Amino acid sequence: MQDSFNHLRFALYARKSSESRDRQVLSIDSQKQELRLLAKRKGFKILAEFTDQASAHKVNNRPGFTALLEAIQKGEIDGILTWKCDRLARNMVEGGNLVYCLQNGVIQAIFTPDRTFLPGDNMIPLTLELGIANQFSLDLSKNVKRGIRAKIQQGGCCHKAPLGYKNDRLEKVVVRDEDRFEKVRRLFELYSSGTYSLRQLCGYAETNLKLRTQKGRPLLIQTLQKILTHPFYYGLVRFGVHEAIGAHEPMVSFTLWKQVQAILKSQGRKGITLETEGFNGLFRCGECGYGITRETKFKYKCPSCGKKCTAKHPFRCSCGADVIPQAIQKKKEYTYYHCHKGKPNPCGCTQTGVRSEAVESGVREIIRGLTIMPEMKDYIVTTMERLEANSATAKNGEHYQEERKKLESKLENLTERFAEQSIPEETYKTLSQRWNQEIRHLRGKEIENQTKNKDAEKTLTFAVNLESTFYTSDPKTKKQILRTLSEENTILDKEVKIELRPYFRTLLNLRAYYHKMAHFEPPQNHSGRGFAGALSYNESTWQALVEEFRNQFI
Repeated sequence: MQDSFNHLRFALYARKSSESRDRQVLSIDSQKQELRLLAKRKGFKILAEFTDQASAHKVNNRPGFTALLEAIQKGEIDGILTWKCDRLARNMVEGGNLVYCLQNGVIQAIFTPDRTFLPGDNMIPLTLELGIANQFSLDLSKNVKRGIRAKIQQGGCCHKAPLGYKNDRLEKVVVRDEDRFEKVRRLFELYSSGTYSLRQLCGYAETNLKLRTQKGRPLLIQTLQKILTHPFYYGLVRFGVHEAIGAHEPMVSFTLWKQVQAILKSQGRKGITLETEGFNGLFRCGECGYGITRETKFKYKCPSCGKKCTAKHPFRCSCGADVIPQAIQKKKEYTYYHCHKGKPNPCGCTQTGVRSEAVESGVREIIRGLTIMPEMKDYIVTTMERLEANSATAKNGEHYQEERKKLESKLENLTERFAEQSIPEETYKTLSQRWNQEIRHLRGKEIENQTKNKDAEKTLTFAVNLESTFYTSDPKTKKQILRTLSEENTILDKEVKIELRPYFRTLLNLRAYYHKMAHFEPPQNHSGRGFAGALSYNESTWQALVEEFRNQFI
């Protein structure tokens, strides 16, 4: 019987999946060694050897197997030697192709150490082995996905921890990387200020923070962009379509993360102006929408007519007076902000320049209006805590969590029913897509409820003594403060217009209302009866303003 196969040209095929070595039954070298011994015992001639290190569950996923089939179709190979049939295929497409080739004599024999499959044999055993291998992969995939879904729902992480965190392999959790956590948080804070481009921030991380990846490499722009857009940093874990609030410590608030996304999306000129150029790059023309540029000129007075003439490239005055060096030495510096009018393609804008003193005065007026005293901050925080305890905010958080868990349970039941083929695929896709969208919305609400008081208090701390902080800061910090306060800045008819962020607009109203009611010096302790009595008749209005301020951070 063995002699009848000696004329066949055999190919050896060995495969293992991409899993670790200790999870494999036999390595590729061990499979090849056993199959060579088998060929030697039976007297078979091996013309070629094909190997793969990939899963056989996916179709067209193995170059070695594809090359084997091509050699068989060309008539170069007559038979196959393999360790087990599940090495050849774990999907019904490639498994069916093997059965078809064997049944029609394209493959004249398939040998394993314990089985032989020939064209004239019953195809049921081979089909059964390939079917068992396919079902094993399906069950394994289902169990892995179920495990991933369960871990995500518990707030676990199913991937390598991003920069700033590390995986605790003993406890199977994600913890802070003490060497990098605060440094990565600093990157978020700096980029949210709008004064850094991605390239500048990479340089800052390398030079000032000494921050590198786990492999010791400097941050690249694409790496930094992935960090700034990763939801893991504000507390959301995600793997595929599964999302949940993570059990790890959030690095930044949801509000700060959204602010970073808005800056990334804008793709404006933020972060590319020089530090010494005042408010250059912050304003736009209110008429044509083009950028406002800053220009410094040096002028002197003509001794004859008193006209201001340029001292940079002096020439004879229009009155006919010659240039006098002594007059040029008395030159004065004048700084203007003006629209560049779309140059080199002028747009016909009619706006003229405005002195830098007028721009700085307008900015300082806004800064002065937003500055609050520590006593006001303490009273707002006390009111927020009282509202948190008495209002339905906490109940809303519990409500969001309950609704999310109900939807997740319904989605899990839907998946099981679909696996049992009790509902059509179209119904499953429609319902799962809708419920996943609702689950993501509820998770976002949970995160917002958890962080809005903290974000509001951080904003109040920023506003305390803001005016003195602004006056004593360097030009770069001033630009950073102004970008933090505003959404859009324009200059129109020599008037500075600053569009504040919603929570700062509400803070203006709070400040005005606070000083309107507290016409006497506020006591150090706002729990005193005098101050409480003065505010009692308007307490509902005050609380409504504080609640509006809190809700701006959702």
